[in-house]
Amino acid sequence: MTKLTPVERWDRRNLERIEAFRLSGELSKLRASGLAALNRRKMYSFQEWWDDFTKRATSQTYLRWYYIECTPIAERFGLSAMTVSTICFLKGYRPGKDVGLMVMEADWPKVRLVTNSTNDDFINKLSYEAQQFGMYVISEGRAIHPLVPNLTANGNNNHPNIPHDRSQIRDRFSVRVETPVEYPPEAAAELQRTANQIAKEIARRIGYSIPKRLRTSKLVPMSKDLKMTKRRLPSGGSYDIVDHLYQGDDWEEQQRRRKLVSSRRYKVQQRLVKPYEIIQRPKRI
Repeated sequence: MTKLTPVERWDRRNLERIEAFRLSGELSKLRASGLAALNRRKMYSFQEWWDDFTKRATSQTYLRWYYIECTPIAERFGLSAMTVSTICFLKGYRPGKDVGLMVMEADWPKVRLVTNSTNDDFINKLSYEAQQFGMYVISEGRAIHPLVPNLTANGNNNHPNIPHDRSQIRDRFSVRVETPVEYPPEAAAELQRTANQIAKEIARRIGYSIPKRLRTSKLVPMSKDLKMTKRRLPSGGSYDIVDHLYQGDDWEEQQRRRKLVSSRRYKVQQRLVKPYEIIQRPKRI
């Protein structure tokens, strides 16, 4: 027997909730009142279901049924109201297989980007890139919650590049993953990894230099000896570091170690300074 993945186990749990709803006796009563609200006697075919969407969305009688009758029953079984209404009306509907983009459960995993920034250019740029991955931005520095991305009408990214300014480091963001209490821990961990990867890609797109992976460096503890507080060493500065670290070597060895010091300073700078600066990218023409 094939072992189910965590996500498959979660889907099985949702199908059990649907079966519980069907066996509860609520379905027949809810379907009858819903069909009456739509002034219908028969269930929809798939084509009728899609064609009649606008009529349902603008019918006050149907909306009252949806929110007052259908939603409380759906929540009682841990299902979304859309799933329950589809079961009521759509003939031959197979939850979990048909209408694949529709969630079955009332509470499902959500991934959002969160920022405290109030910089409009930054927020619009972040919102645009997040939208490319099907996410939206929550701006906790604003009264509007969540923030609706300010996208151009033709869908092109015409937002200005973030300026090369160290003060813009405040305009960072975080990724927020929310999962239901019952959600399998293994699936939650995988979702968190995927969300972090997407967030790093978004950060790169808006101009941040993000390390590809988190790893330690043996050179970092040497930053004091390498005089990393100085961006540029004065003339002969690398020799002074060599004299401090090494003693009693010939001239050729001193030259080799001078190059080694320069290489180490470069690597430490790339690790401790560059990842936290914003890259100035050329403007698009």
